Amino acid sequence: MQDGARLVRDTRPWSQAGMSAPPLTLVRNLPVLPYERPWIGGPQIDRIPVHGRICSGVGKRRCADAFPEALLDGPRESLPGHYLYGGPLYHHFGHVLVDSIIRLWAYDPAVHTDGVIFPLVFLNVHPAHPEFFFEICRSFGIERDRIRIIDTPTTVEAVHFAEPGSVLGAGPEPWYLERLERVERFFLDRAPADLKTYDRLFFGRRHLCSGSLMGESYFASRLARRGFHAIQPERYPLPVQIRLLKAAREIVFTEGSAVHLTELTTALSAERVTIILRRPGGDNALRPHLDARLSRPTDVVGRGSGLFRIHHQPEIKAGPNSLSYMVDPSAVYDGLVRLGYTEPGGFDLHDFVRAERIEQAECVGTEPRHLATHIAQVAQERLKHGLTTPELSETRPVLAWLRSQLPGRITTKGA
Repeated sequence: MQDGARLVRDTRPWSQAGMSAPPLTLVRNLPVLPYERPWIGGPQIDRIPVHGRICSGVGKRRCADAFPEALLDGPRESLPGHYLYGGPLYHHFGHVLVDSIIRLWAYDPAVHTDGVIFPLVFLNVHPAHPEFFFEICRSFGIERDRIRIIDTPTTVEAVHFAEPGSVLGAGPEPWYLERLERVERFFLDRAPADLKTYDRLFFGRRHLCSGSLMGESYFASRLARRGFHAIQPERYPLPVQIRLLKAAREIVFTEGSAVHLTELTTALSAERVTIILRRPGGDNALRPHLDARLSRPTDVVGRGSGLFRIHHQPEIKAGPNSLSYMVDPSAVYDGLVRLGYTEPGGFDLHDFVRAERIEQAECVGTEPRHLATHIAQVAQERLKHGLTTPELSETRPVLAWLRSQLPGRITTKGA
């Protein structure tokens, strides 16, 4: 931090419910900007402790944020009062759970008399802030009228910064898991008493068509044969999601934001949790969070499947929301065999590609040009590795077949 920054170290013991936790850092007259995009903006970086930044990994060594100093010369509103710094508010379920709530354990209404501040991230912003954000805040004892969302440059009179209880890629601190007991209980107490639960759960991403793993339905059907109940978490209120998660004995996730649901729990009773990869190394950021809540390490399947991405519109560079493909999907199948989740020797590349093509049509859209490009690029990657499905390798027959599978969805223009 710069010399002369007005910092006060708060050394009072923070022992809500008798549990010890790190002290807080107080910063006065702090400029805070909304994030114009991830992660440009937020509180002025050289005025705050490093744990107040957007960092990940063990020791919080990798920080991804930047502060546009030039904007300090512009007009700023003044926000009097004493606040806790929550974190960025990004209209995205996973980011709320890994960025927005990890400091809320420290909220004390007797100290943070004016509430909690959250700089808004101006990307994919919806007209209304997500209700699940307010519900999660409530589980930490923070009511809606105590929440201050910073959507314009602002100078805040006094802001406390708390150590994050959980850091992406590093996992939760032991003392933080204790703090989450009241959060977990908040949701479990609100779940229906007669809720039907399942011993085996599968959290997939096919329905999102955003960062989805193409061909997932092929594996989902195999898991269903072994008694796995597929769940689309977005369809259920948070108390139901938490209750289902806590009750399951075995859980399979397609790698993604659904894993972050565990950030609202202290422990899982599951005997086995498995991640199906959709990005190379995608499990690295997630396993520490799962392993801290499990009695055995998380299983991972899909290493060696040759994962790569293609944007929905292929001329655009692939990013986090692009569609993921496997060069060799048998690597996932073999991983499921090893866990006893499907029968040995049953993988059929031809059947897998049929499932993949239907998902491509559903997610890429009805524009044959984009669909044909996806099909061709995937086929080329597989040919490089000696994998081909001659029956479906030509674009025009594929489009005709897809039209028969999805009537009215695939147009003839450009085909």
